[in-house]
Amino acid sequence: MPNYCNFEMKIKGTKENRDKLISYLQADYEYDMENNFISCTADKHFNRVFEAEVFNEENDYTCLQGYCAWSAYACMLNGENTYYSDFNYEGRLHTNLETETKNLDLTVEIHSAESGVGFLEHYIIDKGVMQKNECYDYSFDFEEDELEMISNWDFAI
Repeated sequence: MPNYCNFEMKIKGTKENRDKLISYLQADYEYDMENNFISCTADKHFNRVFEAEVFNEENDYTCLQGYCAWSAYACMLNGENTYYSDFNYEGRLHTNLETETKNLDLTVEIHSAESGVGFLEHYIIDKGVMQKNECYDYSFDFEEDELEMISNWDFAI
């Protein structure tokens, strides 16, 4: 069982493109033990994002909160030790934020907290370009501290 990472995300761009990205974050998908595709409820999916629920929506942005396995980096980005790079098999419908913010002309900001190992993440990806990539060690006293901190983060975009 992984350590779970709680996150908040703000997505800026057209409503149609924000909704498309949200469908990828919320997609249910299945592969067999040999990584052969079985099903997906969207055109693409992010790996091991378990929940991504809208909590605020305005004309030009949508805010989500949810949780994923290990870290936002591991589940939503491309690079060393990410699910995207580790499971990039032919026929897999998974994606990453660098690709989708470029394809969908979006800007995304993510704040996350993982209390098991003890770290905070902060990313801003603007139309495929990583603008901010920060990760900090952090000690949590209780899981409630983690959830309260996330709800108090301010977005820069």
